[in-house]
Amino acid sequence: MRKRFSDFSGGIYTNPRVRITVDDGRSFVRRTPDRYDVIQASLVDTWAATAAGAYTLTENTLYTVDAFNDYLDHLNETGVLSITRWVADGLRLVSLAQAACEARGWSAAERLAIVRHGRVATFLLKRVPFTAAEVSQLQAVATRMGFDILYAPNAAPGPDEDVDGTHTGDYARLIQAPDRRQFYRDYRQDIRPTTDDRPFFFHTTKLERQFSVAFSKTMLFGNGLSALLTLLGISATLVLLFVVGPLVLTDRGTRRPGGWLFWLVYFGALGAGFMLIEVSVLQRFVLLLGHPVYSLTVTLFSLLLGTGLGAAWSRRLDDRTLRRTGLAAVAAVAAMAVLVMFISTPIVVWAIPFARSTRMLIAVALMLPMGVALGVPMPTGLRLLHGAAPQMVPWAWGINGAMSVLGATLAIFIAMNWGFQVTLLAAAFTYLLGTAALSAAAKPS
Repeated sequence: MRKRFSDFSGGIYTNPRVRITVDDGRSFVRRTPDRYDVIQASLVDTWAATAAGAYTLTENTLYTVDAFNDYLDHLNETGVLSITRWVADGLRLVSLAQAACEARGWSAAERLAIVRHGRVATFLLKRVPFTAAEVSQLQAVATRMGFDILYAPNAAPGPDEDVDGTHTGDYARLIQAPDRRQFYRDYRQDIRPTTDDRPFFFHTTKLERQFSVAFSKTMLFGNGLSALLTLLGISATLVLLFVVGPLVLTDRGTRRPGGWLFWLVYFGALGAGFMLIEVSVLQRFVLLLGHPVYSLTVTLFSLLLGTGLGAAWSRRLDDRTLRRTGLAAVAAVAAMAVLVMFISTPIVVWAIPFARSTRMLIAVALMLPMGVALGVPMPTGLRLLHGAAPQMVPWAWGINGAMSVLGATLAIFIAMNWGFQVTLLAAAFTYLLGTAALSAAAKPS
């Protein structure tokens, strides 16, 4: 941009008034004390992942209600948020603007303008209402450039056309709808506003249609939903066929205390619960650390280091206290999963102005204790199982690994539809189920 494309870009990257920062856009906006006349995001997403339909499964914290609030907070009084996206996925941007404005007591209909050229639309959201002079100027520029105005305050919208399955007239209908929540319910796609808790901007398939969409003709050309549900089904089927099935056939009629089913539930709960927590926590720290790569690295480092320390410490436990310690550790993990729901957001808000190295240390300090608790139940359970039914140890490892795969897939499915807080609740419930199973399996005879 400074050499080969300098003339093409007008030398903007060599302009002394331009300051270049390489960072996650949302994280930068959160940390900066500055206010701007314009905050702009023009088709900032890469389409490299769409060959497998993977965009459906991608979190994006640039397009959430919380992000829009950050942008509005960092605009000057007459500043404008400008976002350019494809017409086909732009209705959700309108719902985001409406939700952000509603929380401030503003009318989104007075502050929004949307202009289209071909398959691309640009959304303009102001902190203050558009004036009649600004709307007239927008219409004049649109006419000169050959653009269509999909919506502007007190302006006639352009023609209602079908663009990649989306009617352009739906933009004005959503903005002017007397009950936008009813509009969401009636619309064929899920265009409800996304949040930092459920940041899947590109996932617009309603829950009741997901199975039919996943296995429709689109799966032949790349459909992330079909990949997710197929993996979920295959994993569940293999667990039933190759773990539960053989045990049912070979161990039928067993009534010994600590029977095989309780042990399977316990070790399966550890595998699934661990992945539910890991996926949720990883997402929580993307905004804090500024990039998914940092979040993945720091989260995995902290949790794996903690689990190693917890497993090493568990070796020191006396056999007589194993059952009690194992139950306490599993219950503690469930409690921590619930605690993360309440403390993660305030901690991110507090810590985000700090340097990245400091934020990494804060993330490690938060995750390490949970990792230690996560590391105790598995080796403790194996010691108890070895004393009660040593022939079940290989099956315990098998069900734990299988349920880890199933849990990772299930975590994404739950988060896409209900959010990461519900995913953490599911993790807490899974560990509580494991607590009950261990209590029954290792019951003193």
